[in-house]
Amino acid sequence: MRGTPKPKAHDLVIEAFASGDFMRTSDLVFLGDGPGREDLEARAKELGVRSAIHFCGIVGDVADYILAADVVLMPSRYEGFGLAAAEAACLGAPMVLSDIEALRPFASKATLFCAPGDVESLITAMRNSLDHCDEMWHEGEKLIPVVRERVDITGVAKRYFELYTELTASEPHKT
Repeated sequence: MRGTPKPKAHDLVIEAFASGDFMRTSDLVFLGDGPGREDLEARAKELGVRSAIHFCGIVGDVADYILAADVVLMPSRYEGFGLAAAEAACLGAPMVLSDIEALRPFASKATLFCAPGDVESLITAMRNSLDHCDEMWHEGEKLIPVVRERVDITGVAKRYFELYTELTASEPHKT
């Protein structure tokens, strides 16, 4: 990818997809849109994998795509929260995520981590996830209630309220 590396690391996904020879058995689907899409499409064409990569742009219901996938890839270089990981986890989907702070809360038996920015680590995690996607879906489905509780806005707000109540009730620190 030309220029500054992008936070979502879609360029690494395309590199891994081409280098790992996944095209013979898999298709790659990108959801969303952005200014780097033309570069990504050009890079996929350069690597000879463009015909197996689908750039869907902005879609109405990502759940349909997540449920149709074998695995959700999110090898971000950095994230603030990881909304896509939360959505996938709430549906029980197997995931390959970068091992970064924002994505660690989604660790489970349905998640494999890769080193951020490392194509070989991503290829290994992609292969392992595809080799074990049925088991990972099974494990992910068992965790749906736990994950939904963790990211539900009502539960999150309640935990913040409890934290603030505890902090404001404690004795102030003396300096």
